[in-house]
Amino acid sequence: MTQPASPKKLRKTSSTTIIVSSLAGIALLAFLIYALTRGSSIREYNRLMDLINDEKHAEAQKGLEDFLQKDPPPDLRKNAMTELAKLYAQHGDDPALSFAQSRDWYRKADQFDPSSLNVHQRTVLTTPTPVEEPTTQE
Repeated sequence: MTQPASPKKLRKTSSTTIIVSSLAGIALLAFLIYALTRGSSIREYNRLMDLINDEKHAEAQKGLEDFLQKDPPPDLRKNAMTELAKLYAQHGDDPALSFAQSRDWYRKADQFDPSSLNVHQRTVLTTPTPVEEPTTQE
């Protein structure tokens, strides 16, 4: 006669194994979320750089301002701040602007990235607003 198969013994799962497995799952999930978020930030940053390259500066400026509000990864944040500062400085170079308006744009650029300003722009920042002499009627 054949002997009945012995029942399989259930292995006891220790609480340590459960905890380690849970932590590993959480870590994997956190990594996936980080990777997806970072990938999304990189795609958005590259899209904004394409706008700058296509000379769509107003759209790029708005996009960079919005991008910085989303708290991107530090390296992308620094690069976005530099590019935004360059756009602000470029606005300030518009000859149609008054001295004070140009200085306001340069001040904004300086707040994001001081190295984005050239010597002329830095000089404008430190020069007091010229006072125009009143014209006299004869």
